[in-house]
Amino acid sequence: MPIKKSKFIDPRDNHVYKTVIIGKQEWFAENLCFATLDGFYSYDQADPDVRDDLDDLEVDGGYGYLYTIEAANMAAPEGWRLPSESDFIQLARAVGVPKMQTIRFLSKFLKNSLFNCDKRWDDGAVCECIQSLSWNDACKDPFGFSAIYSGYGYLIESESDGYREQFLEFKGRGGYEEEDPCVEARLWMSSECDGKPAYFFIEKDRVGFSNKLDRTNIDTFVNPVQCLCSVRLVRDVT
Repeated sequence: MPIKKSKFIDPRDNHVYKTVIIGKQEWFAENLCFATLDGFYSYDQADPDVRDDLDDLEVDGGYGYLYTIEAANMAAPEGWRLPSESDFIQLARAVGVPKMQTIRFLSKFLKNSLFNCDKRWDDGAVCECIQSLSWNDACKDPFGFSAIYSGYGYLIESESDGYREQFLEFKGRGGYEEEDPCVEARLWMSSECDGKPAYFFIEKDRVGFSNKLDRTNIDTFVNPVQCLCSVRLVRDVT
């Protein structure tokens, strides 16, 4: 299937994003890094209220910010949207996932079609360019979607003696965390399940929708606003 690489300049901050047209959809080919009023964080940010230059360099390099669902819902520029479950299913069909494929797990085939170099899991070997922020074309997926293990996080609140404190916890970042056993990408969706926000996840051996799978053994948060996920945006093309 022919694909077309393109770009989008966000008029709000003039940031240039790589995009790719797959089928009848145009997708961001990197994670969103727009600074909303609140609710956006960089991976391994130590203080919820402070970011340093290294954080910003990594964010601009392709990993983007991790957002609360509230911030994600406000982050899209005009004409773009958070993808729904049906958007991801349309993407899956466009890259060749057969219609009889279960929706609960869209198979490793879909992951291999959308994911940037994943050779770290081939017999334990680590590809030097995995998750490279240089976006080496030789290590990209065939459709240019370029998903990476951008990790996820939690914004946790605690209260003691009338004092309220927030702190951050992060998991699942690939690349430099070679010993991390649970590398993962989570992309917010506009779809909900029982009134709770859902996300599209990409793991080592599977991809799928959080609202189609009991992930209570993975997700420890109670309030969904505490979960921090990446954002990929989509829009329809004619």
